[in-house]
Amino acid sequence: MFAKWMATAATLLACQWVSAQPVPYIPTFSCQSSNAILNTGYDFEAGALVPNGGEDLQWWVSSSQSDPTGALGPSPTAVWKPTTVPNTAAIPADWVSGSALGGQTNWISPLANATTRPRPYPFNPLVTNYYRMQFNLPAGIPPSALKLSMDYYADDGMLGVSINGVFQPLPIGSYAPGTGGTAPLNGQWVTGLNTLIFSVVDGGWGSGLLAHLKSDSLMCETSLTIQKTIDKPSYTPGQTANYTITVRNPGPSDANLVTLSNEMPTALSEAAWSCSAANGAVCPGDLGNAPFSFDLPPGGELVFGLSGTVAASGSLASVATIEPGPGAICDASTGCTATAEAEITTEVIPLDPEPQPTPEKVPTLGNWAMAILSALTIALVWTQARRRQRGRPQR
Repeated sequence: MFAKWMATAATLLACQWVSAQPVPYIPTFSCQSSNAILNTGYDFEAGALVPNGGEDLQWWVSSSQSDPTGALGPSPTAVWKPTTVPNTAAIPADWVSGSALGGQTNWISPLANATTRPRPYPFNPLVTNYYRMQFNLPAGIPPSALKLSMDYYADDGMLGVSINGVFQPLPIGSYAPGTGGTAPLNGQWVTGLNTLIFSVVDGGWGSGLLAHLKSDSLMCETSLTIQKTIDKPSYTPGQTANYTITVRNPGPSDANLVTLSNEMPTALSEAAWSCSAANGAVCPGDLGNAPFSFDLPPGGELVFGLSGTVAASGSLASVATIEPGPGAICDASTGCTATAEAEITTEVIPLDPEPQPTPEKVPTLGNWAMAILSALTIALVWTQARRRQRGRPQR
């Protein structure tokens, strides 16, 4: 009975221990979010700094490896734990202050006393602290639209950053004011879960990382798409060809001074332009001839139509190009150009063959007529034979 009670108690304690284990906080990225969403020592959900001595559940750390370049990255068996904002008394006096950098970031360390582990120092071999944070990128934001750059300070020094497993070295930087570095985070972001890992070398004593997005920095670039189609694969001279050019702004912000140019097909005459707008977009006022200039709000779409008469010679190939304007880019899925083309064919009408005279039918006797004719012939032959027999003299 006692053994059963002890087993039950152990199970309850294990359950409590499991339930007490922290879990990473993984925010969902938004281009309209505060720039502090990725900052170390900042509780994005609460909208406030993590207090000194508190855990930063968004940034986790693994200190179980020695990686001289940082490029190896954490092993699959790496042990992770939440980072801690060091106690006020433990922060070295020569570390840059987070309040001097906008007040929305702070230092994080493996331990509350701003160290990786107790003495002896220096570590031999040196320890690599991997600082990891993750976020979700919703489907509504094209990965190519992200424009992230983080300023950092590191003790003892920065080795590099890994974005979804792709490593890029960084300037080593340091921890004192004016000795930090900048990490342009131009990695292969993806829809869904993204993982960012800073590799920081540590020889002992103080160890930590401070990384933040500047409050006035742009987190996303507007990413425009372009598509072009033609309504038929082939035309004959004199027919009307209809092209459609669609320019969209998936967001996240306005796209201003966008320019659409178009290479006019050499086989198209009497060309005319049209335009329709959706989702807050406005067509250009003058649709005489391309190029056209316009603005596109997030989600906005302009559909340009180009129609004309197909000539007997020339080409129907046509290329449309957009220039995104300041603060915008062309989405990687389409690029800045779109092409449509069709063939010109000459329709051949086969000539009707000359009519041939219909042969006249030769009259023939039917089956009954042939039978009657045969009977008459037999009767005639029989009659003649009887006459001959009667005219012969008797012997």
